[in-house]
Amino acid sequence: MGIVGTISLAEALREDHSFDTLFIPGGFGMMPLVWDLMLLQQIGQLVDRAPNVFTVCTGSILLSATGRLDGRQATTNKRLYDEVTPKHPGVKWQKRARWVHDGKFLTSSGVTAGIDAGFAFIANTYVAPEDRQAHPETQKVGLRGDATPIPGYSREKALKFTRMTAFGLEYRWHSDPADDPFVDLPPSDGS
Repeated sequence: MGIVGTISLAEALREDHSFDTLFIPGGFGMMPLVWDLMLLQQIGQLVDRAPNVFTVCTGSILLSATGRLDGRQATTNKRLYDEVTPKHPGVKWQKRARWVHDGKFLTSSGVTAGIDAGFAFIANTYVAPEDRQAHPETQKVGLRGDATPIPGYSREKALKFTRMTAFGLEYRWHSDPADDPFVDLPPSDGS
């Protein structure tokens, strides 16, 4: 499963451009970005305009630095969890979770949890081609991070498509976000 950006940051920031999903990847290299106030402001603008926001790993830390996750449940990378989550006390951090879906926000912990969250994202947003044709209107942006209905969405069709996609990739989707064997990892110093 690949994620390919369809517009640049500069294009996305233009008011005349619309998009349905903001994806914020993570990784240890992004941690210095939580101090880049201009980037955080730009991400915040995009979050406000996006009907869906999906983060992987420490991408949720970057999102939380914008203040847009305050009052919401979220998760992040388990290796850094105890170190970084206290710096963002407005977020209702969930340690035992491969991913958390709260309103328009879907946050995942590590990279493989991001794969499982990606399948959860498909299950929550996929619209069959025939239903897209019958419902060409776009998804609205929710107030204060609320989820909004997706025109033409069918839970049954989305789950069927998600399961077929996972099977086609020979991947076993861990569809229970609370099934998180990595929450009890030993400290990263090996002790």
